[in-house]
Amino acid sequence: YQRRVHGDFCGRRVGTTNPRERRLFFFATKQQLLSNMSSSPTDLGVTHRCIFSANQLTADTPVKLVANNACLHCGRLVSQHVSDSLLPRVSRTGLLEQAPDPSKKRALITGITGQDGSFLAELLINKGYEVHGIIRPSSTFNTSRIEHIFGSLKLHYGDMTDARSLARVVHSSQPHEVYNLAAQSHVARSFMMPEYTDHVDYIGVRDLLAALETAQLLHSVRFYQASTSELYGAVEKREKQNELTPFHPQSPYAMSKRLAFMKVVEYREKGMFAVNGILFNHESERRGETFVTRKVTRYVGRYMCGLESQPLLLGNMEASRDWGYAPDYVEGMWMMLQQEKPDDFVLATGKTVSVRDMVRSAFKAGGLDLVFRGEGVNEKGVIVDSRGTEHVVVSVDPAYYRPREVEFLLGSAKKAKRVLGWRPKTKFDDLIRIMVEHDFNAARRLRGRVPLPLPSYVALDNVVLVLGGSGLVGHGMQISEPPGYKVVYAGSADADLTDPHATMALFRKVRPAYVILLAARVGGLFANQSRPFEFGVDNLLIAASVTNACRHYRVKKLVSLLSTCIFPDAICSSGTPIRADQLHDGPPHPSNAPYAHAKRELDILSRALTRQFGIPAVTVVPTNVYGPHDNFKHGEAHVLPALIRRFAEAKAATDAGRPTKVTLKGTGVATRQFVHSGDLGRALWWSLQHYESSEPIVIAPSTVVSIAEIAQILKEVSGGVEYDFEGVAADDGQLTKTADGSPFERAQAERPASERIVYRPLREGIADAYAWFVENQSSARL
Repeated sequence: YQRRVHGDFCGRRVGTTNPRERRLFFFATKQQLLSNMSSSPTDLGVTHRCIFSANQLTADTPVKLVANNACLHCGRLVSQHVSDSLLPRVSRTGLLEQAPDPSKKRALITGITGQDGSFLAELLINKGYEVHGIIRPSSTFNTSRIEHIFGSLKLHYGDMTDARSLARVVHSSQPHEVYNLAAQSHVARSFMMPEYTDHVDYIGVRDLLAALETAQLLHSVRFYQASTSELYGAVEKREKQNELTPFHPQSPYAMSKRLAFMKVVEYREKGMFAVNGILFNHESERRGETFVTRKVTRYVGRYMCGLESQPLLLGNMEASRDWGYAPDYVEGMWMMLQQEKPDDFVLATGKTVSVRDMVRSAFKAGGLDLVFRGEGVNEKGVIVDSRGTEHVVVSVDPAYYRPREVEFLLGSAKKAKRVLGWRPKTKFDDLIRIMVEHDFNAARRLRGRVPLPLPSYVALDNVVLVLGGSGLVGHGMQISEPPGYKVVYAGSADADLTDPHATMALFRKVRPAYVILLAARVGGLFANQSRPFEFGVDNLLIAASVTNACRHYRVKKLVSLLSTCIFPDAICSSGTPIRADQLHDGPPHPSNAPYAHAKRELDILSRALTRQFGIPAVTVVPTNVYGPHDNFKHGEAHVLPALIRRFAEAKAATDAGRPTKVTLKGTGVATRQFVHSGDLGRALWWSLQHYESSEPIVIAPSTVVSIAEIAQILKEVSGGVEYDFEGVAADDGQLTKTADGSPFERAQAERPASERIVYRPLREGIADAYAWFVENQSSARL
């Protein structure tokens, strides 16, 4: 009959969080099995139903003969069919599990849900094995490491502390190879739970070997026992340990493993192909979170995402270990069982790293420079930000010291290299990077963020990445580029900065130490009014992508370009000069509100970048910028490039015999300040080298002119092109936006006269921009 999930033999919902995977399981009791047997099984020709081959206990199950108390189908004693320890298992599919596939090589893995077990299961499946695994019954799901291969496994409930369950699994799986990876492997915990550790790590091994012998598999099965480098314990000399180095265990865990080691040797002398793999520390992204390596990398990943505010507590920083990558080591396990003769092997990298250096490497993988101060229990790991402030991220806590410490472990795998052909493939730094990247992205998922790669480079000290470098201001920076820098000017063709992945890829390629953000979705009054959503969203995405990339790759400084048109409308209309500290004191003008709010967010993110991560991030607020290489496209251009194009085209028409008068929108009374792109370029270089305040710095000449005055200058520059205004006041936009550039001017006054930035006269600058447009009209942005 059928029952829902509850109990050891009616099945349970294993390893899935999908509600659709709930099943009704077939349930068989001992009494039902007895009813399928003859009351006189010892008589030749008496029938019974073989439960070891039946998929379901149904009325049409084939009848098998019994001869001399043995089942003619499977060869087992009939009495074994009803032994309590051999009751049928329930599979994930809801059926009684099938007999082993005789066409495949079968492997049984204890500890299959652990780090090594999951990697080994993957390896064996890829090699064509039928993989059986033992999992412990639990009220919570404990199969996350094998979820992705669940459908390829045959899982059995059992426990290393339950001999009957081990016997049941051995009899039903009939393995060719057994990999005993199950253990209470936490050394510090073994001091608190020595008896349990002994039951799992030694008595469980003894019972498993006995079960194989009882199942008459002594001479056919191959057995691998996961031993440990902790066996060496208090080594007398700081030299490499190999298969001949004496054991000096220092913990209940190591002592239990030593007994298990000797039990395996005993069975090998009985004739079983049984080997001990003495594996030195091997880690991975699947390592348990209480082990020191994973504890450290998990902290680093969470710290990078702003999820950790307290220091990481560790024990003995002097202890040294030989650390390798777990997938490399499980391949060595398999190799040991493929040899002609059984033997014991050490697997190790041959390099030892202290806990302190491991911690330092983990922070370095996350782009963080960790410095240690003090000694012993007073030792601290600190990160020093660009302002010299120290942030304590690692502390030593005596509670994490072991009662008996193993100070030094370093293995020699020469025998494994010679006999097995085994070599570790993954370097220590790569191992730590894999773990940190995994934990970093796990932390990102907690915050609803997309996974990202870790930085795989060291930033070049003199590299400056100018984003938006192919535009107006980028060209202005090129003509005043200071010596000593390698500058990369990136345009829209190099990366779409609204895409965080494209932005990350550009940073990874360029490896900048400094970033100057000029890129933005920009346009004049009418462009903002016709496409407000694009102006808002695109600039928000650019701000988020770039500041996040600067945090992720730990640049030394970020300089971002804002605009005076994002200041509060009430302040702009008051007639008093706009100060930098008034940026967030009210709503912007309705004509460009989405753009203004997005650019204000860039200032907010820059301040947060400095406050939380110690990365200097400053914002520069220029007044209206003009010059060569501007955007002259109708409907998108700002006021001055739009006027330059109108006057130049009118001049060309007039010279061609079609006298043309320029008619301008508005009344011409609105006033503005204008800064030439070359002057702004020099100001940006100064900001990168010298400006440190979190407040924006305004770049604005003291000269204020009306639009009508600009038109008059263009009439003169163009050679007399006439103009007039439509006279509609609504088209004037903000009537005045006078910015206070005196803080910048005072800073310049303190510099030597030869280094001061002096604004170009407006008429001279307009003439320069007009001449450039006329000469380059065919290639200009129109």
